[in-house]
Amino acid sequence: MLNLFFILGSFLSPHPPFDPPERYLQQFPYEEVDDFNLDDTSLPMDVTTRQRMWKLRRAYKAMIRLVDDQIGRIFQALEDKGVLQETLIIFVSDHGEMLGDHGYIQKAIHWREAVEVPCAIRHPDHLNAGRFQHPIELTDLTATLLAAAGLDPQEALSEPWPGFRNIIPGKSLLPALAGNHDPVREFAFCEFNNVWSLVHSSDFIYVRYHDLRPQGRELLFHYRDDPGENHNLALDPDYSHILATHRDYLFTILESHPPVQTTWAESYLNP
Repeated sequence: MLNLFFILGSFLSPHPPFDPPERYLQQFPYEEVDDFNLDDTSLPMDVTTRQRMWKLRRAYKAMIRLVDDQIGRIFQALEDKGVLQETLIIFVSDHGEMLGDHGYIQKAIHWREAVEVPCAIRHPDHLNAGRFQHPIELTDLTATLLAAAGLDPQEALSEPWPGFRNIIPGKSLLPALAGNHDPVREFAFCEFNNVWSLVHSSDFIYVRYHDLRPQGRELLFHYRDDPGENHNLALDPDYSHILATHRDYLFTILESHPPVQTTWAESYLNP
């Protein structure tokens, strides 16, 4: 007899107001390490702001340690019940945290500190401890879970309601878990509330603002050579063909995958 179970364990932390238990905070000393990722376009950071960020970074580390301990308890419970070796486990976050980089805090910004999230998958049939170097989306986790349950992701997501589920562009990561290092997608897509959209290929990050601002409407960063995203290549003629390719990537998504929030779909699809 096959036994199936699904558990969604969601942790609020690390998250504002950054208030870890004191016993966890004391595990990390307060440090004034001036390693903020800043450039000429960053918001200003005076001494008071930097000290606040250092305190928040200390608390952030403490909350991560707290979550680590609770995840350890979950693993131990699975092992105690004899189901750890039969369980697919995915650890992921919904967004990152700026913590002073580029002069920002929290999220809702396109910098990779906020956009890129940790993602670790443990499949009991593929304990090969590898690192997948290509972009993926959170939508791929949906497809991965469905495929692991023996379902066809596209068929399982075939209903047109609610929310255009039939065109969710998820790609199963099971081939990657089995050791296939080929990309599962050409690029990953990210968006925020009709303010900006982003595509991330293996080598570049492209950002487009939708408010037609005269400066900074398009951004292009070389992900491999400039991981801090400090050098915008959008106006560099040597990268014009790469800019055009990534712009096409973005428009392909916007034109073929309408947003669920149709109240602003028309303006979103006609930036």
